[in-house]
Amino acid sequence: MIGIDETKDVDLATDATLFALAAAVEHRLAAGPSAFSAQCDIAAAYGLPLSAVLRWSLDDQATALGHLTHQRNTAAKTCPSCGTHEGLWDRDREHDDGRDPLVAVLHSCRGCRLLSEKGDQLQDDERGYLHPRLVPPSEVVDGTEWW
Repeated sequence: MIGIDETKDVDLATDATLFALAAAVEHRLAAGPSAFSAQCDIAAAYGLPLSAVLRWSLDDQATALGHLTHQRNTAAKTCPSCGTHEGLWDRDREHDDGRDPLVAVLHSCRGCRLLSEKGDQLQDDERGYLHPRLVPPSEVVDGTEWW
């Protein structure tokens, strides 16, 4: 059986190796865009280990990177308030009939109404640290989450 003192040496060696490898990866990524940084982006975006992405064919990696790039570019051009993209409103499209592609409507949500009503019950000094949330009734005791 391995004693505590013996595992401490193993842990320290593992820590040193891990941090040295992490520093080398950071250095490669800091050098700018590369196939390696693209592969790391794909792995991070899809929650996969880099070793899994490296086993993919070049076509699969290119497809994933193209998709990821498209998502990022679209997100960067998306209005944070209404969620639309400027290209949606472009009047120079070939099949434009003169109407806007979307219209504004009023939507009623019972959950949002409950949150608003609960928020209205807060005192001014509570608004900075108490936040209404929707939880199952089984998690509520005396109007407060039990945990």
